[in-house]
Amino acid sequence: MTTVVDKLFVEHGELIKYLEEKKEISMKVFVEENFKKNILLCIASLFEYRITSILTNFVDRIGNKSIKLNNFVYSGAISRKYHTLFEWETPNANKFFAFFGDEFKVDMKQKVKTSEELDKSIKAFLQLGQQRNLLVHQNFGEQFIEKTADELYKEYKTADNFIKFIEEEINK
Repeated sequence: MTTVVDKLFVEHGELIKYLEEKKEISMKVFVEENFKKNILLCIASLFEYRITSILTNFVDRIGNKSIKLNNFVYSGAISRKYHTLFEWETPNANKFFAFFGDEFKVDMKQKVKTSEELDKSIKAFLQLGQQRNLLVHQNFGEQFIEKTADELYKEYKTADNFIKFIEEEINK
């Protein structure tokens, strides 16, 4: 499935190629630096949307589509609370897993322990979230992102596996 992040990344590549062909080196540098901020925010926004949608759909399914229950959970636990679901500075998703109970948390920790790919995807997800937080809370205009656009996109692709894992595990 092609996402808005994928589309943005492709369009950025086309713009960079065009600027190189036109020998617009200063403009290319400017575009590359600003694009890193844009793609980081786009990634973080997409992940927030997907996780909150997964949670809302989960509540809708287990609550037999109860509008009252769905509204209660959305208003009390999901809406504008996404940032509290994770400990962005830690290299694990244990806080998030714990919201579903100790048994789920223990089970998920074991799955992470036995899957290097899953562990990497969680770390990539949390690192992108932490970078997003630094960007928006510590003077966006002056923030410098050390990673290249290619590195951010690769990290996004890795982190996306965690989102897919969450959806699969929650819907079991």
